[in-house]
Amino acid sequence: MLVVAVERARLSAVIEALAGVNIDPERVTLSGLSAAVWSGRTAGPDETILCLDIGRTFGALIIVAGNSVRLIRSFPLPADPALRTRAVQNHIRTTLGAFFEMEGMPVAPEQAIVTGDGLEGMNLEELAASLPLALQTADSAKA
Repeated sequence: MLVVAVERARLSAVIEALAGVNIDPERVTLSGLSAAVWSGRTAGPDETILCLDIGRTFGALIIVAGNSVRLIRSFPLPADPALRTRAVQNHIRTTLGAFFEMEGMPVAPEQAIVTGDGLEGMNLEELAASLPLALQTADSAKA
């Protein structure tokens, strides 16, 4: 089941911006979803990956397992980078705790791939040190 809630004003602004450059999208998704889907396609069939898309005021956490997206969770983030780091840590802990309680879920993720324009000013070493998995920033230019 996929459930989405978006403020009309936010979605309208995106659609208008795309129309301004002659793009009429079939769908609009979370900005980190494409990186998560790509990660799932390149991962092994038994591998579980956590993908984080960190914006300046909003984030998304996507768990990919068995080459498909298994969980998506989005959340607001504080604008201050130091507070954003702590908020992301809390959201990861909460989500992984719930993930491990779900029936039929695959093995725990071993790595986290991070994308987004909200990484600037964040302490990624502090974020990585608090995680029970390896942290890797996505470089879409190499993909």
